[in-house]
Amino acid sequence: MFADDARMRAYEEALRRVVTPRSTVLDIGAGTGMFSFIACRLGAARVWGIEPSEAIQVARDIAAANGFGDRIRFFHGESARVELPGRADVIVSDLRGALPLLPYNIPSIIDARRRFLTPGGVLIGKRDTLWAAPVEAPGHHARFIGPWESRPFGLDLGAGLKMVTNSGHPGTSAAGPIRPLADSQCWGTIDYPAVETPDMKGEFEVAARVRGTAHGILLWFDAELADGITLSNAPGKPELVWGRNLLPLSSPVEVEAGDVFCVTLEARLVGGEYVFGWNTRVTSPDGSPKASFRQSTFHGKAITLETLRRAAEK
Repeated sequence: MFADDARMRAYEEALRRVVTPRSTVLDIGAGTGMFSFIACRLGAARVWGIEPSEAIQVARDIAAANGFGDRIRFFHGESARVELPGRADVIVSDLRGALPLLPYNIPSIIDARRRFLTPGGVLIGKRDTLWAAPVEAPGHHARFIGPWESRPFGLDLGAGLKMVTNSGHPGTSAAGPIRPLADSQCWGTIDYPAVETPDMKGEFEVAARVRGTAHGILLWFDAELADGITLSNAPGKPELVWGRNLLPLSSPVEVEAGDVFCVTLEARLVGGEYVFGWNTRVTSPDGSPKASFRQSTFHGKAITLETLRRAAEK
């Protein structure tokens, strides 16, 4: 993560604006401690880092090697289960992946804001804006979907095809170019100082600008760390460590300029995991239907009857 220079420089500048010699800084999901060390270098009086993985020992060793041991204290565990000796003036975190909708991101920030942040304290990041666009992505389709459509050895692989078309896939350029077919649309905003639920739902209607083959809905986000300090993993921008997420359509759809995409996106945190749903309807400019799909990552998981029975017995 710290090898992403653009990301690290943006976080450094956001911390520089608010850290003072009297500041207590809390780093949630500290990993190997890079945000904690930056806060120390900027002169924070105290820094607390919380990290659930064994990487915390690396952070402790780096802190000692760089003379930060007297100002940094690392806590091993999930932030919601950790008790701190006080409150922090600044809370910094980056618990995102291709989207901010990872199981531990929003719940951790809500909990930390309530229990650990001083009145008037600062959260870094501040806001994430979620974006989507229908795209043409033949390389991604060929890589992730195509093998299940090919009927190798004459086999019907429909069960596997249903699974992969109801799963999110990496939306980076590694599998080939991605071409937006319509203007990007905002489908949600996470305002970290105010958010109270980890769930998200949005919908949009947008007309295709060009002719092409729609293979899926590409998702990404813009991160506002502080006023005027932003990062984006939007298509066409240099790729960040976060990547992007591609939700495939059940089958490709040939579209003409002017055809309309009606899309509903939903993410619900269920049992410690996000379930994503995406419903897509494509119509001609006169409203006549061309395609309609209802998809969910619930159908993208292989679950045996034995597992379901054991879950029902608990």
